[in-house]
Amino acid sequence: MAQNLTSPWVTRITTANTRYNEWANKYRCNDLEQYYRGFQWNMSKATDKSLLPYTLNMIYSTVKIKLANYLVYTPRVIIAPKPGDAAFEIERAIASSQVKEAVANTLLVDNEANFSVAIEKAARDSFFRLGLIEVGYSASFIENPNVDKPEFASDKNPEISKDRITTAPRETIESERIYFKYINPRRFRVGDIGEGDTLDTSSWYGYYDYVYVKDLAAALKIKVDNLKSSLASGAASSAGENEVDELVKDQDELVKIWHIWDNRSRQRYIITDTDGEIRFKKPFERKCVFDLRWDMDFEGFYPIPPTFQWISPQDEINESREQARNHRRRFTRKFQCIENGVTVEEVDKFNYGPDGTLIFTKREDAITAISSPDLGKASDQMLVIPKDDFNLISATSQEARGMGDRVTATQANIIESRSNIREGAEVERINSWLAKIVREALLLARDRFTQPMQTESPQDMQSQMLMDYNTQRTYAQVFPDQLDDGYDFVVLIDVASTSPNQNQLEKQKFLEFITVMQQFPQLAMSPLLIREAAYRIGYRNERVIREMQQSALLQMIGQAQQLGMMEPGGQAQRMNEQMTPPDPSEIQNQLDNQMVQ
Repeated sequence: MAQNLTSPWVTRITTANTRYNEWANKYRCNDLEQYYRGFQWNMSKATDKSLLPYTLNMIYSTVKIKLANYLVYTPRVIIAPKPGDAAFEIERAIASSQVKEAVANTLLVDNEANFSVAIEKAARDSFFRLGLIEVGYSASFIENPNVDKPEFASDKNPEISKDRITTAPRETIESERIYFKYINPRRFRVGDIGEGDTLDTSSWYGYYDYVYVKDLAAALKIKVDNLKSSLASGAASSAGENEVDELVKDQDELVKIWHIWDNRSRQRYIITDTDGEIRFKKPFERKCVFDLRWDMDFEGFYPIPPTFQWISPQDEINESREQARNHRRRFTRKFQCIENGVTVEEVDKFNYGPDGTLIFTKREDAITAISSPDLGKASDQMLVIPKDDFNLISATSQEARGMGDRVTATQANIIESRSNIREGAEVERINSWLAKIVREALLLARDRFTQPMQTESPQDMQSQMLMDYNTQRTYAQVFPDQLDDGYDFVVLIDVASTSPNQNQLEKQKFLEFITVMQQFPQLAMSPLLIREAAYRIGYRNERVIREMQQSALLQMIGQAQQLGMMEPGGQAQRMNEQMTPPDPSEIQNQLDNQMVQ
């Protein structure tokens, strides 16, 4: 079937594909992925594939190092209250944030949610193209066991005078969950209007996927015959491509569809690729696709891939290593001998004798070594300079690679502090991306969930007296209406769960917070004051702040009791007596006593 050229989405998708291909070709995105895999030499004309050139894959190791510093398998999140209107109550907001925190961490550890795997793949893609995650809701339904069979008056049932039709739903939700879907950036497109530097400011965005025709027909509740013309195999796509994806070229029952979010109409569409026909639409309120981009380009949405800047030093490293290896293979040790200076027997001893064989010659220096061509002093620099250039452009220190530089302690501290600035900014970007994903997951659970969740009790880690502290974990049910309590929140990634470097920074903040509380215990008298001090320092763990507040209050009470300020006749009473001037009779008695003495 020919394409429906009257559909506006055919033109829009075709234009978006053209822009995407121009960007991917300009920044060599396909080459960047091949470099990461280790295919860094052009072997198309090589006759012997087994003789591969020398490859020192710095791109692979650098990406792995950075991902290890940025991500953990399952991070923990901290939910902090966000101040609202004049009716904002800090204590209720804190209790609400603790419930949301328990729900958020429960969603992340759900094996079916696929959070860890999706995040790791998307973060890796961000070095070559961009990272993309979709947050969605899914549920499975079963037949409602509480639905009775309808009774009709024609059954001559004396208890009813007319037909009784059940009002309960025929199906009920068996299970529901929030999922985190990894989106292949090769399939993602953006329709730009103006700057279009974010998804919200673009006219539309979406990605294509392949589904079985029977599954799509069942989901859309239409006949399979209506989708036969949209089969992916053998059909040209809306991008004008002559060939379909390699993964599906031999599949006869797949349909290529587009998931489109149109910002102008605020509608989400499912569009078949071959004809541009809208098969499904649904309004949406919030963005559910979250992108990770490191370097913004001067115009448009698509970024500058970080690894694009690493290609030149990577090529230089490989060429230097390959040149040194070829030189070592080509030139072997050779010797020259003066004619008639060595007998034949001595030559045989030289060629075949064991180590340490004594050779007799007729002349001095009759056998001398012939030196191989020297690459010069620049040969060592040819191996060192490209690696230094690579570390410089990728902002990867020698310490991060498990190596050390021969510098003084002062220089090492300066270099470390400068490196931490850039690394801290990169970690902050990753954490901000993760926080947006977790926030959408919580909002989606609030809007769509109908059943209670089993979560770790938010009371477990709350402030408790030491004698009452229980190390056993308890669990509690959280109902959907508890998430819709009117209190807004801020999602923070617990940096102690992301990387050792960030854990060290968080440790410094914690120790500074403890020091301030010891110096100014009066801050514990007010929840607002203690949180203001903690936030100024950069420490935002609400549970620890509450525990610190109670500990400081107990400490102040203990000090007051030791000084006697809380008991009658104690230090407070003695201080009051000392500051009260004596009356005249007491003065006279004191003078009389002194005269008698």
